Amino acid sequence: MTDLTAWRPSLQPASEREALAAQMTFCRRAAIARIEDLDDEAAASQPLPMTNLSVGGVVKHLARTEDGWFVKTFSGQQLPEPWASAPPDQPDWPFTSSRTDTVAEIIDFYEASVRRSDDVAGKHGSLDTLAAKPASRCPRGTPRRRLALIAVIGDPRVARHHSRSSVSAAIAMSSHRAMCTTLGKPSSPRPVPRLCSPFAEIHPMSAATCFQVSICARRTSSAAQ
Repeated sequence: MTDLTAWRPSLQPASEREALAAQMTFCRRAAIARIEDLDDEAAASQPLPMTNLSVGGVVKHLARTEDGWFVKTFSGQQLPEPWASAPPDQPDWPFTSSRTDTVAEIIDFYEASVRRSDDVAGKHGSLDTLAAKPASRCPRGTPRRRLALIAVIGDPRVARHHSRSSVSAAIAMSSHRAMCTTLGKPSSPRPVPRLCSPFAEIHPMSAATCFQVSICARRTSSAAQ
């Protein structure tokens, strides 16, 4: 996997703008690093069958987030393809559609969205510049450019621990049900946690975590059979 050391943000940035830009660049590089060395099958793999989480799906979701904030909200333009043709009633489409995408295609989607975001950001120097239209997540008013940057950074970073705990919870529930089935006992009625809700924000590194914990899930499943 790509060494991200050179991309780590400075601990003493010259300005707020530089700090946000450096954080965003690092998060983007981290997303690509998690998928670029995988083959198509591994990128589309869903280690936990009760979810639609895959490495390819995570990166495609991040591409949609970039375009959603910068192209749609900040610029007020229509979303580009492939989002424009995505079924409006399928909010998880970036995850489900990624199953048939190649790694190269997903990286192309992501890098294209990053270029569009950078183009929009480059036209507006001030972090206080207002977006062209309100954002669905900002019911109190129109967001500023600062929030768009923070949101794109937050998509892969803020929910890191949530996604990891969700994976662990899903494994625990799956293992519990498998064991109860083997022993002929009733299992808990609680539903298996669903990782990729329409607005789930998954850290790219959680994809690697997903593959790590999947080994545990497979061993537990085999032992229960």
